[in-house]
Amino acid sequence: MQQHTLFGEPVARVKGKTDAQRLREALAPYLDLRGLQVLASTGGDIRAALINREGDTPQEVSTLLEAVAAVMTPKQRVQIKQPQALAALLMAEMSVLDQEQLRVVLLNTQNRIMKIVILYQGTIDSACCRPAEVFKEAIRMNATSIIVAHNHPSGQVTPSREDVELTKTIVAMGNALEIAVLDHLIIGEGQYASLRELKLGFPNG
Repeated sequence: MQQHTLFGEPVARVKGKTDAQRLREALAPYLDLRGLQVLASTGGDIRAALINREGDTPQEVSTLLEAVAAVMTPKQRVQIKQPQALAALLMAEMSVLDQEQLRVVLLNTQNRIMKIVILYQGTIDSACCRPAEVFKEAIRMNATSIIVAHNHPSGQVTPSREDVELTKTIVAMGNALEIAVLDHLIIGEGQYASLRELKLGFPNG
């Protein structure tokens, strides 16, 4: 088995594992990923959750964790002009979740992020997802549009039939409420899919 080094320590290149998986395993002693996931969704202090054990942390690890902290949370008021902009903001966190998670991104009239709501976790499909819940916070905050995003723990981003049906349901509800559904993003490992760009679940799609 070929040996590689990471932060000065030998790392076995295990067949079938991606570079991202190996990196996450190498960072596991230093990175409280669960804590980061919670804090990133609530706007808390991410740096407070970066180190989960006592002792010295290698300088290169500290530098990397600082970079993670800088990019982990989509900042409120960020303007979203293209789906890849939002996908890039969400991918650092959502691509490593081990369960499906559905988030609703609330936008104002300038397409600036007002809030990101974690709505469901687990298996997500049109049967379990209540459209009224998708729009509840958007109505409360007077958002003019939303973008829905969920992850595929497999890392693949091919939309399922359930993904398309869910999109149709949400888009129809948004039209009735006069809240535009701009897109439905599927987040995978280092990639994403836009159902609007794929013309799936949206009018004329």
